[in-house]
Amino acid sequence: MGRGFKIFLVIFLSIIAVALSGILAILIIRSPKTGFVISLGESYSQELVEEKTFEELKDLNINIREADVYVKKGSDNEINVKLYSDNPEEYKIKNEKEIEIILKDKKKTFNLFKKSPRVVVTVPSSYENDIIVNGTVGDVKVEKFPYANLYVDKSVGDVKADSINKADIKITVGDIKITKVNEIKAKSSTGDIKLGTVNEYLNIDSTTGDIKIEKVNISKTSKINNNVGDIKIERTNAIYIDGKTNVGDVKINTNHRKSDVELIISNNIGDIKVG
Repeated sequence: MGRGFKIFLVIFLSIIAVALSGILAILIIRSPKTGFVISLGESYSQELVEEKTFEELKDLNINIREADVYVKKGSDNEINVKLYSDNPEEYKIKNEKEIEIILKDKKKTFNLFKKSPRVVVTVPSSYENDIIVNGTVGDVKVEKFPYANLYVDKSVGDVKADSINKADIKITVGDIKITKVNEIKAKSSTGDIKLGTVNEYLNIDSTTGDIKIEKVNISKTSKINNNVGDIKIERTNAIYIDGKTNVGDVKINTNHRKSDVELIISNNIGDIKVG
């Protein structure tokens, strides 16, 4: 066995080990109250446990430890909340000051085929307050609310939004995808970040994963920081771009050094391409 092949084999096995670790981190989640929960694939519960309607609710504050959250547009002026779960005794909508879903204590379980609980919230299309989602495990999907602000803090799960005013996203493992946002602050440990149009301001901090932005049209000095992964921006307005990477290539097709607005891009391992 040649030296070159040995090096290749070590690198290949290392990549496989990292990939398997990431998969296990997503599939196996340790909860202090529920024990180990394993979820294989996207299998959502269809059992409606509880439904409530809120006539007056300033901010949409959803607290649930393990569930997918879907916020969609509605034609009424009320906010409707539907909770789906195969274990109805485990969940309850707590109060009307905020939408808090409580997961009751239960014995530790090890279920290979557990269906994910789900919260579906229907909100008036004119909604312009805060949408706040906190939890441990579960995806977050938000339809077009161009005047609302989105705040998400989760350990594991993807975040997807069509159009939002401001966004503040914190994810440990999961992808972030937003079609249009005015201001965004995002922090991710593992996962890709894909943005459509960003207006005004952005501050992105990522550890592992690619960052792709279709259009940057900022009016304030902004930052993108990544440890491992490529950074690609297709178009920008007339701003100055300061791009640096320790390992990789930097290619900035158009730069405006006299601009008062600066986009600072830093990368440890990975390419940077703008334009």
